[in-house]
Amino acid sequence: MGKLLATQGGRAYIGHVVLFGLNGKISAGGQTYNGVMPAFGQLKDADLAAILNYVSTSWGNKLPSGQKPFTAAELAKDRQDKKTSAQMNTLRPKTVK
Repeated sequence: MGKLLATQGGRAYIGHVVLFGLNGKISAGGQTYNGVMPAFGQLKDADLAAILNYVSTSWGNKLPSGQKPFTAAELAKDRQDKKTSAQMNTLRPKTVK
């Protein structure tokens, strides 16, 4: 997640993925995955921000230098961009594919 967060557009992409889900083939860390991540848009923005902050700072993960924790306002803004889980696959930042 750290590499994706540090990539231009990666932070917004992560917010969109938790809101709208993701399906299809992706490559990460030299591995290829082909599955489905469900959307969690039914959760409140503050809850999603808390989850993203937990994941991005646990298990040895760190927010990239200069990045602040996710906020409910940030997720509320991301929520306005209606996307499908298939669209999220095509929007994955190229530098992490």
